[in-house]
Amino acid sequence: MRKLRRVLAVIFWLLVMQLLSIIFKDTLIFAGPLDIVRSLAALITQADFLLAVLATSWRILFGFILATVLAVLLAIAAMRSTAWEDFFAPLISAFKAVPVVSFILIILIYFGAASSSWIVVCIVTLPSLYESLLQGMRMSDPALVEMAEVFAVPFKRRLSKLYLPSAVSYFSAGASSAIGFAWKAGIATEVFGIVQCSLGERFYEAKIYLETADLFAYTTIIVMLSWLFSKILQACLRKMTQRYALGTQSAASQDMPEDEVNGQESAASSYYQTKFSESGAAVPASRTTENKEAAYLQVVNITKRYGDVVALENFNHTFSDHSRSFVLGPSGCGKTTLLRLLLGLEEPSSGEILGRKTAKAGAVFQEARLLPHLTARENILFVAPHLPETEIQEAFVQLGLTGDLDKAVATFSGGMKDRVAIARLLLSDRYFLLMDEPFRSLDSETKVRTSAFIKRHLHGRPFILVSHQEEDGALMQIEEKILFRPNPDSSRQTLPRMT
Repeated sequence: MRKLRRVLAVIFWLLVMQLLSIIFKDTLIFAGPLDIVRSLAALITQADFLLAVLATSWRILFGFILATVLAVLLAIAAMRSTAWEDFFAPLISAFKAVPVVSFILIILIYFGAASSSWIVVCIVTLPSLYESLLQGMRMSDPALVEMAEVFAVPFKRRLSKLYLPSAVSYFSAGASSAIGFAWKAGIATEVFGIVQCSLGERFYEAKIYLETADLFAYTTIIVMLSWLFSKILQACLRKMTQRYALGTQSAASQDMPEDEVNGQESAASSYYQTKFSESGAAVPASRTTENKEAAYLQVVNITKRYGDVVALENFNHTFSDHSRSFVLGPSGCGKTTLLRLLLGLEEPSSGEILGRKTAKAGAVFQEARLLPHLTARENILFVAPHLPETEIQEAFVQLGLTGDLDKAVATFSGGMKDRVAIARLLLSDRYFLLMDEPFRSLDSETKVRTSAFIKRHLHGRPFILVSHQEEDGALMQIEEKILFRPNPDSSRQTLPRMT
């Protein structure tokens, strides 16, 4: 219904224009729609007119593409360091504040007419493209950013797999408005500079010779070209947005048949039979030596407050190398806060935690924290890019995810996502392994299978399991238990004790 109203509105205003042309009876004063159509019909048969259209379109497109490339480079630099953002800020502010006509005149003076239009287009569209891209990257899911920090994912990989995909929707909005502005600025520059073989030149000549019908015809062509470019850009960006929002699906996985590995709980491939070097990278056991220093995490009298709420108070404990610990307590008693402190995602209000720099801790969070636009395989490779393909396949078979390796994780159930997150941690180079409620979404059978997978792939690495269900500790055969119980005076305070 709304589209119909808009069509009727267009028809109404066209009739008004035609009526005015009949009243004035002279195209020199006012050209109606029929006069414009006749002028367009004559223009499209002229070779030089078509060349002008192509030349103008190329200049504007080139300027816009150049602005996009510069915006990406500047936004990446600003994302990497706020010092670069501060360095670019005066330039971007100037580009936004200075009138377009000033840029046109300055560029014409220094660079001449031939190169003026694409330079002006680049300058006037750069700020909106840069700011929308930078804002989009900074609006990346904080939970995913934390995950990348915990797994020490390099900036380059975060950029391609996390930051830029997150910025697509923001950049789409900025680019859609910038392309229209690019046409306005580009045509204005061609008119001012009387650029040869351009729509602006023909526009200027129509004005000089009072060819009103041609003037309206050129305006119509410019509006149509701007609209066409905008629609093409929006279609491309919409496709990219859907890709990153809903996930992608690669070619069918060539997973190993499940029956080839069933019953092999004691078996492990050459990759799993590894020790961890001081750098934290997984290397074959034959090529590594024992760590010179044992890894540990020592919590010394820490207290963590959130305003007036005390989440942890005077807590002391040492998680030693090769140890297995079970942190048990009801929801909301500070167990997750402890893990966040151990991971370095938060700092204690008082006290200290020793050993965080050398522990190389990784985690399974309460939320799976998978990149939704990637497949399960790609999520594993995000934190372990050099992992052999066969090892990933074997792990997924052992977890009961046969055939799901190349499916988008956005389509997975909660339990499937949790198992992918568990595989991501155990197949990574992290040494201290922390898991926060890893079995919460699993049924009994899958829980047993997953616990066996975890035990099979610990390989002596220290392990901390957090849960509010005591059976989880028994399932993992963990003897050291840390009990968190609510303080009677505050449901969020904890009085942990050892058993």
